[in-house]
Amino acid sequence: LKSIPERSDQRTMPEIIRGEKGIYLKGPHNILRSLMEVALGQDIKIYVGSPTQILSTLCKLSRDAARYDRESPKGRGPLWAGLHNNRDGSLLAKVGREEMGLEISQRNALRVIEGTIEPLQPLCPNGEGDIVRPSMKTAKTGVDRNTALSRRLAAPDLDELRDHVQRICDALGRRYFLEVSDCRVRRRGDGLNITVTFDEQV
Repeated sequence: LKSIPERSDQRTMPEIIRGEKGIYLKGPHNILRSLMEVALGQDIKIYVGSPTQILSTLCKLSRDAARYDRESPKGRGPLWAGLHNNRDGSLLAKVGREEMGLEISQRNALRVIEGTIEPLQPLCPNGEGDIVRPSMKTAKTGVDRNTALSRRLAAPDLDELRDHVQRICDALGRRYFLEVSDCRVRRRGDGLNITVTFDEQV
């Protein structure tokens, strides 16, 4: 993640559209949309937030389960069962780190205990129904498609294109005492974005 930049549309929430045939999502094809597609029509809830927000949510789920499931048979419950009973900040942070993989400081764990960190809402609070992916039609051919045209290009073909562009730009750059330091080919909608970076030739 340090070397791959975040795409600009990763924070955009997709819109849930309810039609006659069911539910479909409208918006950028980002991580949030992928998660919502998993959640829609399923008996699951997905929460997205910081480690501290996730811990606060787990404590709320633990508290709710203890309140409403007192008559449930005793046995091994979910990993977060009983989490809300922990009132020691250092211990709660340790449990979150070692048992749930949540890197949380003792200070933030205390904030969870004190109730100053709001629990998260499910990503799809009203996700009942079937997913319907709306068809997209090109104006010229009328062919149905659900993804950008550039997605049809296989990764090995993009690598081959990148190598060709790099060779051409290397030959061109030598005229100006330049050499290619980086060459990237990225999919952008229905097209490609090719970026060539030069360095001075040594």
